[in-house]
Amino acid sequence: MKTVRLLLKILLFSIILFLALELAFRLYNKIFPSYIFSKNDYNRFRGIPNSIDWYNFRLNSRGFADIERSFEKEYGVYRILCIGDSFVWGVVPYKNNFVTLLERKLNENSSRKIEVLNMGINKTGPKDYYELLKNEGMKYNPDMVLCFFFIGNDIGIPEYKHDYSYVFTFLKFIFKFIKIFSGSEQMKHHEYHDDEKTFDDKTYLKIILRRKFIFNKKYPFLRLNVNNSVSHISKMNLLCKNNNIEYCLLYTSDAADEEDSVDLGGRRII
Repeated sequence: MKTVRLLLKILLFSIILFLALELAFRLYNKIFPSYIFSKNDYNRFRGIPNSIDWYNFRLNSRGFADIERSFEKEYGVYRILCIGDSFVWGVVPYKNNFVTLLERKLNENSSRKIEVLNMGINKTGPKDYYELLKNEGMKYNPDMVLCFFFIGNDIGIPEYKHDYSYVFTFLKFIFKFIKIFSGSEQMKHHEYHDDEKTFDDKTYLKIILRRKFIFNKKYPFLRLNVNNSVSHISKMNLLCKNNNIEYCLLYTSDAADEEDSVDLGGRRII
């Protein structure tokens, strides 16, 4: 009987502790929003304004991996917006990012000034691309919008995942954090060398295997995912068309044939 009472006390204490932690995490996230917990918009993984990235580059005041850009556009300037996920944000230094290199190369052979803005946000998708363009991108008065569609994960879950338990979400984050920094999924964040791999082969293979579902015709949500992605991409196209903005959709991939691609700063554009 004493053992049963003890177990009941432990169970009751555990439930109370769990509920207290759940409430504490939710209140904390309400006051100090964290990317650890889900957020129903594209700002969850947005860079912290004016913070320093892995390569000592200071993000601009809107949290993009770019130099400071004003909404006002100088007379005669042709402005291009680049929107996408981490492929656009870049895991390379600012000076080596393909967006930076594109701006430099275009200005070398142009009689007018060309600005190429990096509006990439990590772990975003087609819905976020459209919302970002509509809410912020249009304020820059762009002449062209380049939307980078990543085959690897832009045909994904059509809606946001919600955290039913902040406690379990936090524990999952801690587990993943330990896994990454224990070397099992190691990224190189030291001095950058353009000819080095971002991931070791084992980690890269794991990432690719997680994305293989898009090649499975029997995957139950594939058609829904594709239709969802196409819908948001089409909305971007219509928004640009109605505002006389050139729109170009480019797909990016982890690997491609050399003859069909251009390699700029660690990113292959097909």
